[in-house]
Amino acid sequence: MSVKSFGLSLVLLLVWSSPSLAAIKEKVVVAANGQKIPVVYVFPDKVYGKIPAMLVMHGSGGPAKREYDYAERFAKMGVAAIVIDSFSPRGIKDVITNQEAVRSSEMALDAIAVLQEAAKHPKLDSSRIGIIGFSKGGAVAMRTPLDFVNKAGNAQFALHIAMYPNCDSFRLKVTTTGKPIKVLVGEKDAYVSPQACIDLAAQYKKDGANIDVTMLPSAEHGWDVVGSRHWARSGQNYSKCRFVEISPRVWVERKSGLKVEDEKGVTPGRKKALAQCLTHVVSGGYNPEAAATSFSLIADYIKNVLKPDDKS
Repeated sequence: MSVKSFGLSLVLLLVWSSPSLAAIKEKVVVAANGQKIPVVYVFPDKVYGKIPAMLVMHGSGGPAKREYDYAERFAKMGVAAIVIDSFSPRGIKDVITNQEAVRSSEMALDAIAVLQEAAKHPKLDSSRIGIIGFSKGGAVAMRTPLDFVNKAGNAQFALHIAMYPNCDSFRLKVTTTGKPIKVLVGEKDAYVSPQACIDLAAQYKKDGANIDVTMLPSAEHGWDVVGSRHWARSGQNYSKCRFVEISPRVWVERKSGLKVEDEKGVTPGRKKALAQCLTHVVSGGYNPEAAATSFSLIADYIKNVLKPDDKS
């Protein structure tokens, strides 16, 4: 597995600002995992035939400006966007201070359920629907290629893009759908561990996954979220935690050595393990050069895999 690192000084052609595209929006609700998941479709202003789409999975703060900025940018490319909200139906505003209030495994099942419905949409090509996720949503984008997650329906994501994901869970064996997985991490990210993502991608690759990682120099967490150059706040930080499956369905936290889940789903040592590996400050910062670079890469991934029609 190769890890690509991109210099930023030459990639300033894309200005990261909210687009002014008058995109067409549709709002629906999808039943998933006992929840009613709000979904917003964002379409190009003109659609010719069935078009590709990207499902947009939010991070720990819930769906916000970032998710809709990406949705409108995709629409401008001739690619529909499917923005979902895994938090509000569960009565949660955000999970910044309690990441287990909604787990990425739940969000992944939401995404798969929404995919099955989106695949039936008359405007969409079911074989050309990808997913992009940010931070906690990035962990979802790393999970949705796994075979066991895809048992809920016939449609599969054609492309998975994980933006600065949390990469703390290392399975005994990784079996994926074979669809491409693109991981973008920031060199200076202290909210999640970029090295853990490199290591996890190496495991995916060893087990046969189609995956690569791009490291963005000097980029902090959330480099594409317009705002202050650096921020820090109270929140749960899992960057020092490593959960490793040592036998089928039996997990330990590597730093503490404690068993955090057994084959029956019992979690005897999880609290003690988290007390040793969790920290409680999260940080990040907007980086316009990294934002321009990453969106250029994302656009290339989408064009190469989903092949949007220029007429859309």
